[in-house]
Amino acid sequence: MTQPTVDDCRVTGFILPGQSGNYRIDTGVWFGERYTYLVEANDPELWELMDDSSETLSFYEDFLAVVTGDVLLCGLGLGCLIRGLLTCDHVTSIDVMELEQDIIDLVGPYYQDPRVNIVQGDGMTYEWPEGKRWNTAFFDAFPNVAQLSKNYSTIEERFWLRVDQLGCFARPKHEDGNVMIQVGNP
Repeated sequence: MTQPTVDDCRVTGFILPGQSGNYRIDTGVWFGERYTYLVEANDPELWELMDDSSETLSFYEDFLAVVTGDVLLCGLGLGCLIRGLLTCDHVTSIDVMELEQDIIDLVGPYYQDPRVNIVQGDGMTYEWPEGKRWNTAFFDAFPNVAQLSKNYSTIEERFWLRVDQLGCFARPKHEDGNVMIQVGNP
């Protein structure tokens, strides 16, 4: 069983620049690396909500090492994880929860695979059908470490009976503000 790598998750050259409502996709170069990023269209500071730089994608390594079966992703972003997961025969389904319809309109059309189900809603409150379970889940829908940390206990409480392995982006790792992936049993 071959696990996806962070290189499988790269969307530069796959997703084209564009805009839908309040969100825009564009490309840039950072320290010689071409990358794709998602921003709020009217944000004068261009604070990136998601990008596919090597640095960002490296945070997915622990999750990619354990992913299997039915997968839940909360936060669509650029769909980097979807792109990587679709390279795996052992990933049977991918449910994606995204709050913003504009992001779904902008990114969703790139992921027309029968294993992918993109749902518009709030991953913290959406009611999945009774008995719905996933082998692995990943939450990447929080703009900063503080907001994810505030919601992490709610995530664990809501999904501990529905998920075998749970991962999150942006949980605090050290006092210096680094981030980590928490992968394990909720």
